[in-house]
Amino acid sequence: MTLKITAIGNLTRDAELRTVQSGQVLNFSIARNDRRTKEVTYIDCSIWGKLGESLAQYMRRGQQVFVDGELGLRSYSGNDGQTRTTLTCRVRDCELVGSAGQTGQTGPTGQDQQAQQAQQARDIDDEIPF
Repeated sequence: MTLKITAIGNLTRDAELRTVQSGQVLNFSIARNDRRTKEVTYIDCSIWGKLGESLAQYMRRGQQVFVDGELGLRSYSGNDGQTRTTLTCRVRDCELVGSAGQTGQTGPTGQDQQAQQAQQARDIDDEIPF
C-alpha cells in the first residue's frame, strides 16, 4: 500500500544535490507548522532525476515549498541508543511557493525582502483572534 502526501512547508536547510549510481537525487527537509497546536512536523524529502536537478539552485533554507509524493517512514538509532522514526517523502511534484524574494536570492536585496515578508507574516498572525 502506498500512502500519498501533499504538504507545504519551509526548507530547514539548503537542498543538497548528489550523484549516486542510479542518477542524481536532491535531498532536503521541510518543516510544517501546525498553528493550532504549535507543533512542528519535519519531513525528509528526495527528488530523483531532472526535476531535482532543475530545482537544486533555487531551494535555499527558509524557502516555502509545496511537495506531492509518497509517504514513508525511516527508523534509525540515535547517539543515545534510542530508536527514532522520521517521515520521508519520495517527491513526485515540487513547486516553490511565494515571491522572488523567497526563492533563494542572495545579497542584501533578497535578505531585506525575506525579513520584510517575515515581519508581515508575524503581523498577520498577531491579528488573528484565535
